[in-house]
Amino acid sequence: MKTIIYRLLFVGAIVAGLFATSCVDEFEVGDDFLVKKPSGDISIDTVFSDAVSAKGVLWNAYATLYYGLTDRTTYFHNLEGLNSLGDDYESFLNQARGTSVYYSGQMNPSREYNDSKGYYTKPERWKGIRYAYTFIENVDKVPNFEEGEKERLVGEAKMIIASHYANMFRHFGGLPLLKKAYQPADDTNVKRATVEETVKFITNLCDEAANALPWQLSNDEIGAWAGRFTAAGAKGLKVRVLLFAASPLFNSSNTWSGSGNESVSNLQTTYGSYDASRWQDVVKACEDFFTLNGGLAPNTGTYYLNQPTGTDLQAYREGYREGYYNRSNPGMLISVRREDKSPSKWDYYYFPTIWVRWNGMLPTLTGLNAYPKADGTPFLEADMPWKKSNAEQQTALNNGTYVDPFADRDPRLYEVSNITGKTYHNGRLFEGYMGGSHRGDKEDGSQVKTDKGLAASGFTNYKFTLDFAGEYDGRTIHWPELRIAEIYLSYAEALTMVGRSSDAYKWVDAVRARVGLKGLLEANPTRSAIDVTHPDFSEAAPADEFLLKEILRERKCELALEDVRFYDLIRWRCAEDFKKRLSGLLIWRYKKDDGTIVDDDASFVFNEFQIRKRFIQDGESGKEQIIRIYPGDKETAINKDAHGSMWEPKWYLSAFPTAELNKSYGLTQNPGW
Repeated sequence: MKTIIYRLLFVGAIVAGLFATSCVDEFEVGDDFLVKKPSGDISIDTVFSDAVSAKGVLWNAYATLYYGLTDRTTYFHNLEGLNSLGDDYESFLNQARGTSVYYSGQMNPSREYNDSKGYYTKPERWKGIRYAYTFIENVDKVPNFEEGEKERLVGEAKMIIASHYANMFRHFGGLPLLKKAYQPADDTNVKRATVEETVKFITNLCDEAANALPWQLSNDEIGAWAGRFTAAGAKGLKVRVLLFAASPLFNSSNTWSGSGNESVSNLQTTYGSYDASRWQDVVKACEDFFTLNGGLAPNTGTYYLNQPTGTDLQAYREGYREGYYNRSNPGMLISVRREDKSPSKWDYYYFPTIWVRWNGMLPTLTGLNAYPKADGTPFLEADMPWKKSNAEQQTALNNGTYVDPFADRDPRLYEVSNITGKTYHNGRLFEGYMGGSHRGDKEDGSQVKTDKGLAASGFTNYKFTLDFAGEYDGRTIHWPELRIAEIYLSYAEALTMVGRSSDAYKWVDAVRARVGLKGLLEANPTRSAIDVTHPDFSEAAPADEFLLKEILRERKCELALEDVRFYDLIRWRCAEDFKKRLSGLLIWRYKKDDGTIVDDDASFVFNEFQIRKRFIQDGESGKEQIIRIYPGDKETAINKDAHGSMWEPKWYLSAFPTAELNKSYGLTQNPGW
């Protein structure tokens, strides 16, 4: 902590290049927000002698907020992002930092720097906290703030601190809690706090910020100031933190059974026992949010789910896209951006190239199976032709009983993934079949690649990158850090855990209705479902397990590629979902018995295959993975498992860097590391 404090938090009498050392050169949102200020060697008193220069400190702090899309500020840290570590996506970018060391099992405390998902010592994070505290401690020196402006800006500074700590909390648990900008003479031995202390620290900051911030930006402010924190964002972040804390990872006595260490006995990685009242805390925080928002029913009040303009597939798709892609839609609570305009899709520092052209974020069949049918009825194993042999699929195609498994599905499916014959990529209908323009390989089966290539999983990413035809050129590409849909689903989850399932359904159904799906019980009265998520109910099980699992499935579908799924798997201790093998799909155009290829973009034979094994996934040393070649059912080995599963609970949390532990200021290592 000493290094972090002295390097990133110390504020002396002279601030050398205060404005020049941040990413502010790359910021210019709207007319006024995050505009570059003068640089040079200037004193604290000079900076805070005028409102304009003082606010420059805060704008620099905004520039450090977490941004989940790959760009020049995140390119050298976990290139693809957190989503490729869950079960929705797989990275086929072999040289990637981050995923490669996790997939291979090489991650360890000595590598917990820019290769890691947690990156405890990340300079930008601590710089943001430094700037925020510097602003708070010196704001009273500014003589010319408008009435009420100082209090609002202090609230924003507190939210910057809370946001950084909220993200670290989900990676590490209890943290050293910095409560000031440190001076050279200060005691810098800041010990690691407990889980409870860390949660209170973050949520108190959120409450204090909310008391000083407007609930929403006024219409006059949106153009110039969209992206500034509001009270709604503060109360929403509080819900997220409390939900994580109430979940079994920390709210239990048995997460670290067999791997306990000092962090466990100090209650820095657990509360030490299960307490149902922690779920009630989430319920209360949600109800406080909705009361302040102006209504205790879905889609009432200031913030709500934007609605589609029609009832056809395209309208539903556009309605969903508006909800995450447009920074100023009525459901956006926290929006983060890095640049005012989008770069070219051919620039290798940015997510369109990393995720699509370089195969760094490809949807898995495992993830896509979670999306229901267009009317909301569940997509079940009986609907999956890839569970049948090639011969059985051929017969169904010949006799007209074949049903296209990718037709008439949840509209969000087509907004998350490119689907062969259903979506467009770079101006043409997506061809992810063998020999297709977006897949490659050979249609006769003489060349089949399942570990590299544009559509190695059978799919490519659509969300954020869209048709890859330059739709985002000239737009501000923001990161939807927190949306109202997440609050709806978090409330439903907490209600389920406190025994109020009947109240929970309407909040889930509101999210589903936005894309034309019927309510859960109306669409699925028999409660049939495939096992999409495997939460650990050993400590406390909800009375309605079906609903809880459906809420987690709905979060997976609605909030795909927004980091939510990865954290859901962690907080619910979903070991089975981290261990399970993920699947891709080989897609072959239907050939009639006389060899004629049917090129109608709707008739295919599918072969499911297991994607190469990650270190922690199930496997059997030396076991070959098999694919089937069409026409016929010829089996071909594609790879061998190097070993069995190496899963351990330690993977739920990130490790603290060895070098940081060796400084002996009270930091303890997380269990298993």
